[in-house]
Order: sequence, then C-alpha cells, then structure tokens
Amino acid sequence: MSCATTLLLLLAMATTISCLQELEMVQRAHSQVLQARNWVQAFVALHGYDWNHVGMSLSDCAKLYNESESRLAYSPRLLSDEL
Repeated sequence: MSCATTLLLLLAMATTISCLQELEMVQRAHSQVLQARNWVQAFVALHGYDWNHVGMSLSDCAKLYNESESRLAYSPRLLSDEL
C-alpha cells in the first residue's frame, strides 16, 4: 500500500470518527434540551406563568428550547448523511 493510499485511508477514518462524535454530541444536546423543555412545561403547568421576572424568564426559555429542539432534531440527519 502506498503512502498516499495510507494517508487517504487515515484521513477518511478520522473524518468518520469525527462525524460520529459530532452526531453523538448533537444527540446528547437534543436529549437535554427536551428534558429542560419538559421541566419548564411541567413547572408552568403546576404554577402558571407569573408575569414577573421569573415567569418571563421561563417563557423565554420555553421559546428557546422549542427552537433549539427542532434544529437539533434535524441536525443528526444532516450529520448521518455525511457519513
């Protein structure tokens, strides 16, 4: 096997491993965003939104978690297409 072939093989392996690690990281982040969003929704269901500082913060968090969740749900499909 030539040096160039070995180098290309190692490069391909490194890229695949990197993509797998990215996929795992995105899946973990997605799971944690879902968990946080569910916590906020459960808290609001129990206590309602008080439109004070805490209630407004929870409302903002819920919106951001929903936006993040949809992006993170789509990301693994993009990453798996790269493999």
